[in-house]
Amino acid sequence: MDSAASPDTSRIRIEPIAAAHVDSFHNALDVVAREKKYLSMLEAAPLPQMREFVMGMIAKGNPQFVATAEDQVVGWCDIRTG
Repeated sequence: MDSAASPDTSRIRIEPIAAAHVDSFHNALDVVAREKKYLSMLEAAPLPQMREFVMGMIAKGNPQFVATAEDQVVGWCDIRTG
């Protein structure tokens, strides 16, 4: 991310993911994937597929949390149990 566009990370919140986070989560995942260092994917899946994944995780009760700063997702953690 461009430092001029980066959120203030001094007030990071950890919270369960919600439908309202999907767009920002998709963006954060895409930024990290394009770094080609930390994930096996090279870009985020299309937004509709990402929305389906997140909503499925929520419906199954799988743990998924996001770190947010200024209402933007800046990190995440999830566990798929099935």
